[in-house]
This record gives sequence, C-alpha cells and structure tokens, in this order.
Amino acid sequence: MFGLRTVTLVSAFLLALPLVAVAAPFEPNVLTLERRVNANSNTSNQPNDPGVFPGGKESFKKQGWNVLTPMPGAKIDNETFTVDDQGSAITTYIDENYDPAKIKRVIIQIHGQYRDAWNQWMYLNLSRNYAAKQGGFSPDEVLAVAPMFFALVDVGAYPVDSNNVSNTKALIWDNNGWGNVQDAIYPVYNKRGQLANPAYQEVNKKSSSKSSSSSKSSSSSKSSSGSKSKSKRNIQGVSSQNAQDAGPKVASLDILDTYVNYFSNTKRFPNVNKIVISGFSMGAQAVNRYVALRTDTSLDKKLYYVMSAPASFMYVTEDRPENIPPDCTDYNEYKYGLNGTMPAYFHRHSHHNDVNSIRGRYLRRAQFYMVGSDDDAITDQSCEGMTQGGGHLDRMDNWVNKALPGIPGNPTPGKLPDTVFFGRLKYISHDAHGIITSPLGQQFLFLQEFNGQGQNAKGHLPMAHAGDGGTFLPYKGSDKASSSSSNKAAGDKPPNNAAAVSIPRPTLIMLALTGVMVYIAQHGL
Repeated sequence: MFGLRTVTLVSAFLLALPLVAVAAPFEPNVLTLERRVNANSNTSNQPNDPGVFPGGKESFKKQGWNVLTPMPGAKIDNETFTVDDQGSAITTYIDENYDPAKIKRVIIQIHGQYRDAWNQWMYLNLSRNYAAKQGGFSPDEVLAVAPMFFALVDVGAYPVDSNNVSNTKALIWDNNGWGNVQDAIYPVYNKRGQLANPAYQEVNKKSSSKSSSSSKSSSSSKSSSGSKSKSKRNIQGVSSQNAQDAGPKVASLDILDTYVNYFSNTKRFPNVNKIVISGFSMGAQAVNRYVALRTDTSLDKKLYYVMSAPASFMYVTEDRPENIPPDCTDYNEYKYGLNGTMPAYFHRHSHHNDVNSIRGRYLRRAQFYMVGSDDDAITDQSCEGMTQGGGHLDRMDNWVNKALPGIPGNPTPGKLPDTVFFGRLKYISHDAHGIITSPLGQQFLFLQEFNGQGQNAKGHLPMAHAGDGGTFLPYKGSDKASSSSSNKAAGDKPPNNAAAVSIPRPTLIMLALTGVMVYIAQHGL
C-alpha cells in the first residue's frame, strides 16, 4: 500500500488549491516539472508533449523517481495484479472508473527506460479520445493500462521504511533489468511467507564497454558520445543474479502473462475481443521478446503486439544486416539472439520454446511496428546492437524488411508475413507521445479490428493490405493511399498530418497542481 505517500500528496493537493487560484501562469521549470527533450527532438513536430518528469530528467538519472505522479482519470493500483500466493504485485496505472461489461479492447502500454508509467497512460488516454472521435466508438469501451516497472533507485515512489528499504510487496527490479526480461529482486519473503526485503543499496561503479549479456540494456555501456565507459549502478554486496535468485522469480513477461490472463477472463470481461500489448523503446524490446517467448495458448487470437522504436531485436538466426566485427563474438547471445544465457522466463517455459517454435511465432503473430522517420538516435552502441543497424529507424527497417522475411519457414519467402504491419512516421523522432497519438498509432492501437475479427472501426485510417510486403499507408483526406515500395514512409503529409495536440483543460489544471504538489513534497511550504 502507498498510504503515507498518498496522504502527503493529497494534503499537498488540497493546500495547493488556493494557490492555483491566485498564482501566475503555470511555469513547469519553476515547479520542477520538465518535458522530456529528446536527443533529436528539434526534428519533432510535438512541441506540446504534456509528459511530466517530477524533478526533471537529470534528477531521475541520478536518483530515480521519489514520487508517483497522479493522473486525472487514472488510479494507481497496487493490489489487483498479483503474481504469487504472497500477493507480490505490479504497480499499475489504470482507468479509475470503468465497467468491465463495456470493455471491448484492453491496451497495455509499457514505458521505456524513463519508467514514466503515468505519461504512458496519459498519452494512451489522449490517443483513445482522438481515436474514439474518428472511429465512432465510446472511449469507455477501451481500457488503458500502464505498468510501472520500479527500479531499486525509485525510493519513495515505492514505500520504504526508515532505512529506505522497501516495505511493500510491489515488484522492483535492479535498474532497468525488467527490459531485458530479468527477474525482479523485490519482494523477498522468509520461510514463513512473511515479507523480509533485504537492505539492497546501489553504488556507482565504472563499467567497461564490454558488458555481460545479462546486463545489456537499451542504453549501451558506451555513452551516446561514444566514450568507452560510464558510471553504472550495481547492487552493493550482492550480484544482480543472486538478488534475482532470492527474489520472487517474476520477470516483465510474467507480468504480461498476468495481464493477459486477467483481462481474458470472460466472467470478468465478457466482451473483450482484443488485448493490445504495446511498448515504446525499452518497453518495445520487452514486447519483441514476448512475441517470441510467450508459449502458445488458446488466447493467442486475442493478442496484438505493438512495438515502437526499440533499440534492439532478438534475432532468431545468426545472420545480421550489418558487418559483424571479428571481436564481436557474442553478437548472437541473448538479448540480441538465441545463444548464451537465456532469461529465467525462457527456462520456466522451456518445454514449449524450441527454436522452430520461436521462429514460428514471429511469422504468425499479429505484430505492428512503428518508428519515427527522424529517429536516428543510437541508444545502444554495443557491437551486438550495431550489427543490427544504426539508429532506431535503421534497426527497425532492417528487422521488418530483412530479418523477418528471411526467417526459415516464412510462408511468404523474402516478404513480410501478412500478420506483420509496419509504418514510419514522418516528422517524428524518438517520441512516445508523438507515436502513440499519431494517426497511425491510433490505427494500430485502437481502430484495427476494433469490432472483432476483420471488422475495423470506422475512421480516417482504415487499413488495407498495400501489397508491398506489409508496409501500410494511411488515408489522406478521402483518398485511399496507394501501394508503394516498402521504403515509402507512412504519412507523407507535412507536420499537420500528425494528430493534433489538444490537452483537455482539466488535465492541464491537474498537471499544474501536480507541479505544486511535487514542489511542496520536496521542499515544504
């Protein structure tokens, strides 16, 4: 439970009300709120991204989050999505009020390495409102869900005792290990099943440019400037693997299994026909591995997988689109391939996870890939990552146009299977808000088969197979986009082709109040 922190925030909220009435216009930086500015954001047409980062990006990089940002219309659920008999749970932003009987589609949106679940829920909510208006459905027919994969450094965002040790059953990972499908390190229980979280703390150490396969993440051990090393967090006094072994033995993909099982329960949700599992950046990496490693069940026909701008993919052959340096001997080790040490999630399901089964899932499961045409950022500069291409755009192009068509057993050799959809978004960089709220994002997340198998919602982006190996173009006005080569970007209009950013007034007010709340919580009155 989050009692003390919740009480603090609610109290700050009430205290802030009279201040807002007389305050000058909202100044985000003064109130320690910062919108994310991407490395190549000068090419983005999304200047009104409403993303909230309490304390700013630099504070997050140094010490993680110390507060969970409230969002109007969402609740922070710490109890519903449990993964074991002890009650270990994934913290989840979910619609505050919904009628399970009305829900036709559930969308699970996974954050990137910034661990900003509140922003992901907000972006999804905005996109839902746009899509509902275009698609002729009611927003309350879609349930928005955003998991929060805590890192150890997010002290205060998850409850702690007087020694800053987690005193909750919330699932917590070592840094961003969740993105690599590593197991959580908290909560820990004693032999009697009682909560007994050890006093893990993190220290900064220098890591070489060569890291083990178990510690690779979407951010390479090299910095974006190309330097050979940087400060890396490590758990003091214990290895990450030992901490995982002592933990709940739950990975991010186990969490996705939990969501799928919960929302597929027809007694609870009688009308759900699609569950969309969507991720941005590091979240998309997790979804990519989920496509391959989730074993086959009767629920598969309900699942869509949406991946936006991941830094790497899990290849299922030893071929790569770029040259393989002689000293890059582990280029095909997990998480970049199927060699080496596979994650514990794989071994928990190993009897259904042979190579041919994994390849077959990439070929037949419904997958939707999106990337900004201006997303040339290289967040993973490891040699393993570079064999897949340059920036996010290059790597996704290589994946959908070379790797997937070349998988052994492809029923359409040399072409994308009909189950795979791909679109580039003009004028968008590495921008979760821009992608999720874009017209193509609305199509992939909401409109496609909204009314059941083969029955799309109406709207300005009805999808038809373009006949060019899986690359799809949106409608432009009332004219259907024609087929073209797979090198043509989806959405050729100027910036106005992107979904208009129109933030509801209550949301703006709530964001302003959030700034005041965070300021009071951190600095006092």
